[in-house]
Amino acid sequence: MTVDGNVTHYPRLMSVYGPLRHLWCMRFENYHQYLKNVAQSCGNFKNICRTLADRNQMRKCMEQSGRRCLQGDEFVHVLQTKILIYSLPCSLHQPVARYFGCSVKQEVVSVKSAVLGGVHYAVKDCFVLDVLDGDVPVFFVISHVLSFDGIWGLAGTLAFSSQYLTHYHAYSIKRDSDWLVLTPGTELSHQALDIYRIQMTALEDDVVALRHSLPC
Repeated sequence: MTVDGNVTHYPRLMSVYGPLRHLWCMRFENYHQYLKNVAQSCGNFKNICRTLADRNQMRKCMEQSGRRCLQGDEFVHVLQTKILIYSLPCSLHQPVARYFGCSVKQEVVSVKSAVLGGVHYAVKDCFVLDVLDGDVPVFFVISHVLSFDGIWGLAGTLAFSSQYLTHYHAYSIKRDSDWLVLTPGTELSHQALDIYRIQMTALEDDVVALRHSLPC
């Protein structure tokens, strides 16, 4: 069996940089495939660099000339279910009713995911809501994506950072028990994050790994 020489360096790099997914270049490699296809299809290699640059620029112009580009439209491509507010968890009845200005006996539309204002929101997504003291993030975890009379709301709970795990480049979090209903766009960063459960001690801890630096 032939072993790639780069593989032998992975343990050392992981000990220095943490999870290597922060350094991967798969998306760049994927885009190279598009450029390779353009080069093969045009069959003109007289000035291939300019050809690829021009074709790529024309493609971006076409993509951004669409009617929906850079617009704050609302898109829902999943099943929309009408539910009664009082069918939600008891402690969520009043926050939802106050947010929408209606009775707990009213029906609201519940979806698993939606694109609102150009941002994709989904149940179990985690967003940076605020940053305390410059480097301590406060997260908001979505439990319900709701709509009433054309108004959208995100119901969920806060998650506070308890410690920063250097090896994982992630924050250990503790979920708050109080419910909140926020307006889409309230979050500090539009990048949806995932919550992972890892075995730190005898108990499992929830952690959130940031894909980029903390937003200001």
